[in-house]
Amino acid sequence: MVPAIERILKSKEGSNSNAAPIKALIITPTRELAIQIASEVKKLTTRTSGIKVQITVGGTNMGPEIQGLSRGPEIVVATPGRLQDHLSDSKIARLFSGVQTLVLDEADRLLDQGFKKDLEKIVSYLPQQRQTMLFSATFSPAIKDIAKKTLLPNYKLISTISEEEANTHEKIPQHLITLPDVDASTILPVAAQLLLDECKKEGETFKAMIFLPTARHTGLYGELFEQQQFKNGLPEIFCIHSRLSQGARTKTSAAFSKAKSALLFSSDVTARMFCLLSFMKPVLTIL
Repeated sequence: MVPAIERILKSKEGSNSNAAPIKALIITPTRELAIQIASEVKKLTTRTSGIKVQITVGGTNMGPEIQGLSRGPEIVVATPGRLQDHLSDSKIARLFSGVQTLVLDEADRLLDQGFKKDLEKIVSYLPQQRQTMLFSATFSPAIKDIAKKTLLPNYKLISTISEEEANTHEKIPQHLITLPDVDASTILPVAAQLLLDECKKEGETFKAMIFLPTARHTGLYGELFEQQQFKNGLPEIFCIHSRLSQGARTKTSAAFSKAKSALLFSSDVTARMFCLLSFMKPVLTIL
């Protein structure tokens, strides 16, 4: 964001009142990540000359977003589906005709969630003369394909990890428990006992995240552990997944971040976002 903000500040020096206001567009796969990115952008622009940031994500009322976009923010952070909804309005689409910087964040997750056609459609509304940055944890054939369609032919590939540096997962203690019968009746008591043992070991500073494959699994585990919370001495229980409203998800994430001792049951869609919130001793993934 630093070079994008610098470019915006330079363009404001000789600004044309008739020019399209939006100069930077950041596209990300989830609402939580969009909120997090916007928060960081606001920190970076606190002491700048009036740079405005607008979030546009699904699961919220479009009215306030339309009003916010119409006021001419310089930076927009969006999820693909909702952004495409806005671009179907020609008046809104014109506001994006002056985008100087396009960022595709978590590009591998964008493609995993089936946003390829949405991305191609969104890019068609943007000027060809722009800087595009694509961030991805992997560089699969699908990523290479979207890179060809969004980046210049001579784009540069930059790795943030040197060849000599060990991968993060090689530095973190890991334990794998294979169960004979993979069903809820076997997994649930084992997971509960593991968490209970860790709670007793760590005391009042224990925090853990439990990732589950679907929203249905997440809700089930959250309810079952809440029922056993006081009986077994478990800490506060939090649950977050895609079926919750955006307001509920935001409130839950903030509460879990502030809690000294807590368990968070989360679906895969929010897994990456919560890895950044705070340090937690164990992270349990149930497959």
